[in-house]
Amino acid sequence: MNVGLALGVVIVRASVAIGGDRGAFWIPGLAGVVVIIALAQRLFEIDRSAPVPHVQIELLRSVPIFSSLAGPTLEGIAHLLVPVSARAGEVVIREGDPGDRYYLIADGTLAVSREGRHLATIGRGQGFGEIALLHNSPRTSSVIANDEVMLYALDKDAFVLLLTGHPAAHDTARATASGQLRIMGVDDPTAGSQPPSPPDQGD
Repeated sequence: MNVGLALGVVIVRASVAIGGDRGAFWIPGLAGVVVIIALAQRLFEIDRSAPVPHVQIELLRSVPIFSSLAGPTLEGIAHLLVPVSARAGEVVIREGDPGDRYYLIADGTLAVSREGRHLATIGRGQGFGEIALLHNSPRTSSVIANDEVMLYALDKDAFVLLLTGHPAAHDTARATASGQLRIMGVDDPTAGSQPPSPPDQGD
């Protein structure tokens, strides 16, 4: 980014020196057109060869938090998803642990419990884990695989960054979390909150 900024300064100053104030507009614009034309074939080749994660995109589209997002945004998120499998009886998230991922269920069912009390059974097309990520708090419940399950995980920083840039997704995530907390009989720590701050890029 710094190299790009420095290069931009050099190009603009050179353009002013060559063509004055008008040059500062048309010379960089012309240079951009030339670069795009020169790289067009290579860009088309990259686009044609890049795999499109159709299954992950459709899975994201089925979850309310992501359903309002545009296709290119969904594809970008789909490329960030990490496949995770769990066997029957395996704990995917444990109540009280730090929240580090959001999960989408691609196959199988899982049991949600809090303080040993069964709350719900969830399956394909549903997600879980947003409460801890929204409020940066410990997990409020445990989620255990009922059978062989296939999940996709989205890292906490990517999830928070997504909500920061898309207010509709944030509002849906908050509403979903509030509904789940009501079922648990827990006060909603996100009530009245603003979209979470983006992660510190220095971390």
